[in-house]
Amino acid sequence: MKADVNRGLLYSAGIDKKICITDIKERQVITFIKVSNVTLMCLVVDQDLNRLYIGTGEGLLLIMNVSSDSHTINIVHSMSFEPGLVPKSLDVDTNRNLIFCMLNNSERDDESISQVQCIQLD
Repeated sequence: MKADVNRGLLYSAGIDKKICITDIKERQVITFIKVSNVTLMCLVVDQDLNRLYIGTGEGLLLIMNVSSDSHTINIVHSMSFEPGLVPKSLDVDTNRNLIFCMLNNSERDDESISQVQCIQLD
């Protein structure tokens, strides 16, 4: 779950495979999108670009546009990491247009083995 305090919105991704936008003040889901073929692991929101970045258990990074007007969610782009690597956490640096992805090996239970990848955004 991540909050966009500027717009009063809360973004969440659940085990029901839904990505929801909730109005914090109204305490009501505004819109959602269901992704049927991936496991949602982590997310981060870029308030400046109105983008939502979501890591999946299948080793994908989904990049979504979250429109400020109609509160719609559109998948803009997706990318895959090396086979066996799964994003555990994401962070965005809006000053440098970077997203940091902490990745773990999905085939091992040892979480001490991980790596960080930095992705330059446009």
